[in-house]
Amino acid sequence: MKLSKLLTVAISKIKGTSEAKDKLAVGTHEVDAIVHLKGTVTKGGDYEQIIWHKAQPEAILAVALSKLNGVTIEAIVKEAMDIDPERITIIKKEADEAIEKLREDKGKTTCTGKVTSKLVFTEVTGKVSAKTKAEEVVDELVNA
Repeated sequence: MKLSKLLTVAISKIKGTSEAKDKLAVGTHEVDAIVHLKGTVTKGGDYEQIIWHKAQPEAILAVALSKLNGVTIEAIVKEAMDIDPERITIIKKEADEAIEKLREDKGKTTCTGKVTSKLVFTEVTGKVSAKTKAEEVVDELVNA
């Protein structure tokens, strides 16, 4: 039997508590249970998000250094070793502003809407009837 898309998503939302996971013994465990599932599943719409790592400072520095020759790189490293901390703050601020501009222009990614749920999972206990609805109606009429 194939599960509906909704039921598949709902089942994927089952989360074990970390306490239950901690108490479960190491190994493979057989599971044979009938579970009642009730509640709601909500899927939000797609949205755009700025992915921060698309403009990586390390990558920008690597590209900048690759444009220079060895003597210039050595001079930059020497200067960086003696740089005034206040100057570092100014340079970082300028770099952050440039990276933010890049993120706005190139960093947006369309993300699929998030799925949230308010579900209650209850293990069904007792005898479970495999009767069809028609058989239940007949039983009710006979026993009435």
